[in-house]
Amino acid sequence: METLNAALQYAAMGLRVFPVKHGTKGGPIKKDGKVVGSGQLLGSWKEEATADEVTIKAWWQKWPNADVCIATGNGLTVIDLDVKHPPISGQGTIIDWQMQNGFFPVTRECRTGSGGETPVFLDEW
Repeated sequence: METLNAALQYAAMGLRVFPVKHGTKGGPIKKDGKVVGSGQLLGSWKEEATADEVTIKAWWQKWPNADVCIATGNGLTVIDLDVKHPPISGQGTIIDWQMQNGFFPVTRECRTGSGGETPVFLDEW
């Protein structure tokens, strides 16, 4: 239950989380370029995402293989630095951008399922 533990740790930091089907990021599931399903497990993550430990534990009891997502907005900004399309690199792109525009503050980071990085910026941090 590694993802449950991660969800509970994020919630303890005050972040609202929600479960999605493993490997989907909650988006459309495609096969041969056609949408064949959804990665969503909830009706509306925007409405249902929570930091409530009881709710989170119930979700992972129902969907033990779910991945955890963090609800953004309300002062939380993330930048998804993908590594899926070499030679283009999310890290390289963001470094180039910062060299021209200034550096981001030191912050926390999440690792994505594909091996990318996601810097997380919260107003209070």
